[in-house]
Amino acid sequence: MARNTKIFIFLLILFLLFLTGNHFFRESRGLNKEQNQALAQAQPTLKKRTIKIGEHTLNAEVAQSVTELAVGLSYRQQLGSDGMLFVLPKRDKAGFWMKDMNFDIDIIWIKDGKISQISSGVAADSYEKNRTVFYPDEPIDWVLELESGRAAILNLQPGDFVILE
Repeated sequence: MARNTKIFIFLLILFLLFLTGNHFFRESRGLNKEQNQALAQAQPTLKKRTIKIGEHTLNAEVAQSVTELAVGLSYRQQLGSDGMLFVLPKRDKAGFWMKDMNFDIDIIWIKDGKISQISSGVAADSYEKNRTVFYPDEPIDWVLELESGRAAILNLQPGDFVILE
């Protein structure tokens, strides 16, 4: 076999390996590009509800379906309201991660209509860097995600009552 033919076959194999690796990398991230774009465009259709925490009133988008819970604030450049409330289908020690997030948040864990704990300043790149998943200390009913630092500005504390109107 001629030297040029061997080089051509070698380069062809390298190219095919690159294409295969690129495909598996994209698929390992979950959804393909078209699905990601469709989910990002669908997010503004989430219902908004008023939440009262102490003397504060917030307007939050409510994520309740399996898809809404899975996508959350991923792919967005900013919050579209004061926050996003995740209503879990059952009380659980659900894990939350920052996959495909573009901004930092505070995570407010809520059980029985009261703040159970607060995870402040959760970094947008925490999942991409080291696959960090955040869990509450106890099973919770709801999770409220706010702009990073907002929980401190509002002086939210464990034990504060949370009312969904």
